[in-house]
Amino acid sequence: MTAATLSVITTIKPARLLKGYSLGAGGALLKSPGGILVQGEVETRDLSTLADFAAILEALSPAQALVHGVPVKAADRVMTRKAFADAGRPEGATTRTNDAFAWPPGAGVLMMHYDPPTGCDASGRDGLVQAIRTAAPGLAGLGCSGGVVTGPTIRLDGSVLDAPVYDPATRLMFDLMGEDMPDVPMRPTLGQARDALNLLVRPFKTFPFVDANARGAMLAAILTAAVRPVLPTSPAFAFDAPIQGSGKTLLASCVGALIEGRSPDIWPHTQGRDDEETRKRLFTALRTGCWALVWENVTSTFDSASMAAFVTVDAMIDRVLGKSEAIRIPNRALLILTGNNMSLAGDLPRRVIICRIDPQTDAPFARQFDLDPLQWVLEHRAAMLAAACILIIAKFTRMKTPAPGRLASFEAWDGLVRQTVCWADVALRPRAFEDPMDLIRAAQAADSESDALFSLLDALRDQFGAAEFNAKDVQVQAKASMTQSPFELALLDLAGDRALALAKSLGRVLKFGEGRICHGLRMAGRQDKHAGGRMYRIRAVEPEKADFGGYSGFLSSHMEKATTPPLYMNNRKQTR
Repeated sequence: MTAATLSVITTIKPARLLKGYSLGAGGALLKSPGGILVQGEVETRDLSTLADFAAILEALSPAQALVHGVPVKAADRVMTRKAFADAGRPEGATTRTNDAFAWPPGAGVLMMHYDPPTGCDASGRDGLVQAIRTAAPGLAGLGCSGGVVTGPTIRLDGSVLDAPVYDPATRLMFDLMGEDMPDVPMRPTLGQARDALNLLVRPFKTFPFVDANARGAMLAAILTAAVRPVLPTSPAFAFDAPIQGSGKTLLASCVGALIEGRSPDIWPHTQGRDDEETRKRLFTALRTGCWALVWENVTSTFDSASMAAFVTVDAMIDRVLGKSEAIRIPNRALLILTGNNMSLAGDLPRRVIICRIDPQTDAPFARQFDLDPLQWVLEHRAAMLAAACILIIAKFTRMKTPAPGRLASFEAWDGLVRQTVCWADVALRPRAFEDPMDLIRAAQAADSESDALFSLLDALRDQFGAAEFNAKDVQVQAKASMTQSPFELALLDLAGDRALALAKSLGRVLKFGEGRICHGLRMAGRQDKHAGGRMYRIRAVEPEKADFGGYSGFLSSHMEKATTPPLYMNNRKQTR
């Protein structure tokens, strides 16, 4: 922030200005009234960062208070209007009234007193903004801040956000917290881009990334941390390994520290609890104002509709516990998972980029390294953020042909981060970093739910060919066989033992698979007014219409737009 000025008043009489709070018997909150200033001292303070302001607030004693203005006349004492007049308006003194203080030239600090009556809640963000607009009509155009960033970042148009001021385009306040601003050239040379890349990967050289895909995922995570505050949405990242102690949490903490400016908070995985608990924890994390959310130690096959939705929305709305009201919290947090041999299911494989490491030892925790990655990241954070900006700008100015495809739900991220990783692989370190989208394709192909759905579609095609069928037809054919038919086995694998018990239950399973493309097959459905239900037909999908290596999820806007899946017949030959 630019230099701002305010005043600190220290009371002489009475002995206390501020209200006091304490806990009484049974934990009851007791409030003691503050005093009314009669006589005191006034001191003008200048501050250049939010950290300076925070230090002033932290150092305030019960005998002190802040005034957002400065004395109209130079003064170091303050008194009541009557005392000032009775003393003959002495030099070096002023009154405690509003007309004796003025808003300083340039920036200032606006302070408002809000003391909710008993039984009322403290004001929320929107209420505070409205109160400021009412108190200061000149700030009527004030918008809600999206947060404070403490390092340089890149706007969606490729320009650098590095000016210490509120930025209307991103709704961010930039504040370096007293650190020097690293230089970010607007047209970096290849040499500068290469130096920036070397700086970004330096603290992670000793980590055992399994291949170029993993290194690409790591670079994408670093770049995402640098630009997450400006992105409406971002995929999550996951650090995976075959054994505990491999360094997954350390990597996650390094990425989180890059965006937070400190070690990020760690949230243990809610193993065995329902998705409602996951949603509540995600909402609670946003209410803390965190930029990075490390979800620790995911085990077995993990599917969470709440988490899948979390990474594709720019705000989260939920009910306040114990109240019949809901609040909306902006979501610019970077979600980072860790786990051993993670298996993601549902919508998560398309929304989480997995970076795998493998120390190839049964005691990875005993390894020794010359460099502490987390400490190095914290000490060189500003330089790393500037390096990330340089790399992204170099992509904007030098990349001629974008990498094919675009990750829907994360279009802005694709343009800033994924394309930069692909460009770095071509222009700076050939074959060192693979396209992060390849990891998503691989995760989709490895999804157990996708495999079960393909088995069902394949078996239904074998049974009915190009003819239409309904749930009752499937049930009849399954029961007609003396042994378990292929589509009966596929149904049991996909939906459990009760899938064939009732035609209604079977209809729900078929409806679940309707419209989804899996390894080149798609089940189309239509409502049959005469039969009073839905009719289905299995169709092969042409290559240009399939996606994600043959699996496109639901046919909606949540689809990657690349066009490079294998043919259905090729998949069919491989699975026979």
